[in-house]
Amino acid sequence: MEKINVSKKDDIKLILFDLGGVLVEPSGVQTIIEWTQKSIEELWELWLKSKSVRDFESGKTDKVEFASEVVKEFSINVSPDTFLDAFATWANTLYPGTKELLKNLSQNFEIASLSNTNEVHWKILTEDLKIDDCFDHNFPSHKTGLLKPDEAPFINVSESLGIDYKNILFLDDNLPNIRTAQKLGIEANVTNGLTGVYNILSGYNIWDCKN
Repeated sequence: MEKINVSKKDDIKLILFDLGGVLVEPSGVQTIIEWTQKSIEELWELWLKSKSVRDFESGKTDKVEFASEVVKEFSINVSPDTFLDAFATWANTLYPGTKELLKNLSQNFEIASLSNTNEVHWKILTEDLKIDDCFDHNFPSHKTGLLKPDEAPFINVSESLGIDYKNILFLDDNLPNIRTAQKLGIEANVTNGLTGVYNILSGYNIWDCKN
């Protein structure tokens, strides 16, 4: 793991979290791998660049249009309704301890979410899991219209909250997103799951992994 400069802890005012793969346990990946007959690496590279996905996650299309387009684009041999039923299960579980961690962090830092998401997953995250209540601020892409790894969503967070890039710690499971944040001067670290989050926070002397 990259060595972190713990002296920067006092500079951090905002801890900014991606959701899927960081605080929200991803599921359903194996199903779409079987449907598309692609490796996980091939799948996510195509997914991030997909027009139908980007349109949906930036709020330009609704779930019906998205499902119809994505099964064509990825040559998935199931109906749009079947795809949507499976798609809804991709963001329905938090890693154990997530809410407790966020509650603890909120006592000393502003915390916010910055996620490429959509109306289907956001409804589950907010109505079922209540994850939005754990943050001071939420920046879901389908509402802001801004998608990572573009610079725009990071600029929007900084300007909306009046917090300089150097005072933001950002955690994400996607390396291109991390690289964009780092270019802007954000303290950004790639991680997967809550154990990785604990390790990074410990490196900044924000969290004691012994507890």
